[in-house]
Amino acid sequence: MVQASTGQTFTSTVTGDVLSKGVIWTVSGAGCAGNSCGTLSPTSSASGETITYTAPSTVATALTVTITATSAADGTKSSAATITVLPSPVVTVSPAALTVNTGGAPQVFTATVQNDSQDKGLTWALSGNACTGTTCGTISPVSSPSGATVTYTSPANAALPATVVLTATSVTDNAVTASATITLVAPPAPTPSSPLILGAASVDEGFGEPVIAIDTSGNIDVAWINAAGPEFVRSSDGGTTFSTPVNIPSDMQDTIDGNNIQMGLDGNGSINLLWHRELTPTGTVPNSFFSRSVDGGATFSTPANPGGATSAQLAVEHDGSITIAWFDQTTSDLLAIHSSDGVNFTSPTTVAPAVPNTNVMDLAAVTGPQGQIYIFWTQVGTMSDCSILSSSSIDAGSTFIPASTISVGAGSCNQTPSATADPDGNVNVAWDADGTSVFLSRSTNAGATFSSPVSVRTSTNPGSPIVASGPDAAIYVLVDTVSGPALSRSTDDGATFSAILSPAVLGGLLAVDSCSNITVVGQGDKGRVEYQRSTDSGATFADPVVVSDLLFNVEEQLTIDKNGNVHIVWGVDGPPDIEYVRIPTTCNLH
Repeated sequence: MVQASTGQTFTSTVTGDVLSKGVIWTVSGAGCAGNSCGTLSPTSSASGETITYTAPSTVATALTVTITATSAADGTKSSAATITVLPSPVVTVSPAALTVNTGGAPQVFTATVQNDSQDKGLTWALSGNACTGTTCGTISPVSSPSGATVTYTSPANAALPATVVLTATSVTDNAVTASATITLVAPPAPTPSSPLILGAASVDEGFGEPVIAIDTSGNIDVAWINAAGPEFVRSSDGGTTFSTPVNIPSDMQDTIDGNNIQMGLDGNGSINLLWHRELTPTGTVPNSFFSRSVDGGATFSTPANPGGATSAQLAVEHDGSITIAWFDQTTSDLLAIHSSDGVNFTSPTTVAPAVPNTNVMDLAAVTGPQGQIYIFWTQVGTMSDCSILSSSSIDAGSTFIPASTISVGAGSCNQTPSATADPDGNVNVAWDADGTSVFLSRSTNAGATFSSPVSVRTSTNPGSPIVASGPDAAIYVLVDTVSGPALSRSTDDGATFSAILSPAVLGGLLAVDSCSNITVVGQGDKGRVEYQRSTDSGATFADPVVVSDLLFNVEEQLTIDKNGNVHIVWGVDGPPDIEYVRIPTTCNLH
């Protein structure tokens, strides 16, 4: 059997052909004549030579033809072969057209091949009007038998509206194809969960200020300060329910201001908490206290005072190493202590000695994925002489490199650094310069050197920058300005920044998922917590959505889990409590 338009070779051997005249070839069939039965090339051949029969290009139904080889020396001697010519393959794809959300949404397709005599199946390919390669999505597997299913997965995001064509091609005859048209659209806005009350908080008395973090197992941990000490709760079901608050006794009656708490989770499941506590009513003996849980937050160690002051920053590495850094209240030296077990801390070491006739503030610390710790702060000589300084560690805080100034060439007074480390360990830091501009610098060698500051495009009088990393090395900077929050993006590792993506987004908090969906969280009318979502890398934002159920909310905090779900906590200055909301992901690229 052969199929229309395909070829088949034949050979005829003549014995006793003393003159070596070979054979003459003819083709005939019922219901066809001449070329409609197919063609032979050549039409004569020597004994043992090969000729090719090519079936007609189209046949409506199966056609039987006979190929005859006749001796040129003796026309009474011949031999014949019968061939069944099948119609050309016909490919169909189902469904033929549909709409699919961006964000890694899966969709199953099936293709069938009729008249595939060789049973070779199909190959699959994607193309689009505004995409190439994986920017159109992916198909798996890329070849399949007739009738088998394949799965198309949409791209993380796309310039919308976008049309993708999924083409199935017959392997037997690659001129035979069929296609499905896929229209890519943004996923619908997610519906936030109803607010959950996690526990009481003396917000009216200056307490509250929750922190939230998610460990490698997906447990959601929340802590906040109350008058009787820190409170801790955990959710092990994705935020559906939380445990009863666990109190860590710590007398906070003399600590009304600056009582914020920090939380660091390690890869061993330990929960590490650091908070500020005044030891006297005068507020002249500031101390930082540390407590740790190794049983998922069921119990915590007795609060210890290993070192630190109001400025103290906590850095916890995946291996469990803990570093606490702070400015000495008397000397202004930058000090640090280190622990490998969360129990025993080293004596304070000097990370950076104070510079005479200067002040220090704005201490910030972030960790990298390979044991890096990055520390940034502001050094103030005069109001026209403020610099951003940096020091870093590549051994989880055991040692630090000498401090260096990274704001050279930026403004006269640089302050309020905000930093983030990406999955490769590179660190990006942005800061306010003179209240008129924002700059960003980047290190790709664990803080040994930083790039020259690059101006981030903003509108008038920017301040309080927040920096976040997205997929494909995108860097986002959210800045408050006199005309409202403004967002800018870099797609070339911070070398250049876009014009303002959107000047009308909420300010305060920023999260980016693996599909480049951006969530910003801030306060709306009467202090209600609101969020906005962008599904096009910040080019546009949906209208704000209120997620809180009460007025006068404070100290919003957010985190994003590995699947892209956004988790928000805040304090309520009404009925004094801590509340939580989960915004589900629309990104399937987990």
